[in-house]
Amino acid sequence: MHDVIIVGAGPAGATLGRELARCGMNVVILEKAYLPRYKPCAGGLPVRTLYLLDVDIIPVVERAVYSVVLSQGCAEQITLRSPHPLLYTVMRDRFDAFLVEQAKAAGAQVVEGLAVERVAVDGERVWVTAGGEDWPARIVVGADGAFSVVTRSLGLMQGVPFSMAIEGEFNVSRSTLAAWEEAVALDLGTLPGSYGWLFPKQRYLSIGVGGFHRRGRELKAYYQAFLAAGLGHAPHHLRYRSGHILPHRQPGMAIQRGPVLLLGDAAGLVDPWSGEGIYYAIRSARLAAPVIQAALEQNEVDLRPYEQAVDAELMPDLLTARVCGWIYRWCPGLFMRLARREGPAWRALCMLMQKGTAYARLRARIRPLDLLVRWMNKTNRR
Repeated sequence: MHDVIIVGAGPAGATLGRELARCGMNVVILEKAYLPRYKPCAGGLPVRTLYLLDVDIIPVVERAVYSVVLSQGCAEQITLRSPHPLLYTVMRDRFDAFLVEQAKAAGAQVVEGLAVERVAVDGERVWVTAGGEDWPARIVVGADGAFSVVTRSLGLMQGVPFSMAIEGEFNVSRSTLAAWEEAVALDLGTLPGSYGWLFPKQRYLSIGVGGFHRRGRELKAYYQAFLAAGLGHAPHHLRYRSGHILPHRQPGMAIQRGPVLLLGDAAGLVDPWSGEGIYYAIRSARLAAPVIQAALEQNEVDLRPYEQAVDAELMPDLLTARVCGWIYRWCPGLFMRLARREGPAWRALCMLMQKGTAYARLRARIRPLDLLVRWMNKTNRR
């Protein structure tokens, strides 16, 4: 009998495993792949994420990003620069493996190459079936991403809306890498409701597009157009390419049931504006840790405070991001005008990346935005 079984060894699962193991709990993390494993992801880590981690991640950082090259319709460009880093880029295979090693060092057990088949609640125990064996635990945590087995087993997050992304890693020349060494590219206005990105790594460029899942064919065409605009005639070779979905939790959607809770992408905690999920994965793990510890110490498993904490601390920002995303994707001309000359819109974006306080400040300064977010939160809960 384990105190806690965590399904998935991504940033959420590894962070929670480390937090709980440091408190002396019997924790096991089950991961279907062998680490390090490739993970399709732009790999952008906002500076604000570092405030959630008490470990030095510099050994696995690929690039420090200071500039953003904004384009509209893959053409008109604006380059904006910050004197301080906006984000760091990482390769998810190295970053995730690094966090898992931190969890191991804290005392968490990690089992690799073991796919979870289902999860079932039986009285005061939860049974995780993996590799033909049943693993009992007092609490189970689903940190296994957008296609979470834990989520499906318990019937949670049904009907959650999602967007999709197409992303690839490209080998390019040294001169092309050097041109993007400290900059990312963001495109908007090419395909309604969609956006494109280019993130630099030490040896590759991560290039992708995102948008509504029902526009898959159009996204593929957009992807080719964005590649042509970003790389032009520069020689390049596709290393990896994949598509993935980004679930977006609505207020009131259950992310815990009995002795089971969900983290990160499994809980739909993805920024609907940027598609960024690492920050919210780690943040949800930090919110879950004290709730799980209290439940086990009191010998009364009540995980509802975790969902309440997510509703209070994360959902207002995610709803604000949704509104910002509407302006960004559907009114690209307005967004470009706001971003020019490094004015208030640019300063707000820097604040969001570096300190994570921009959404709250926007609500405080723009009363109609605050009222809209409150209305969305209340309406969706009915």
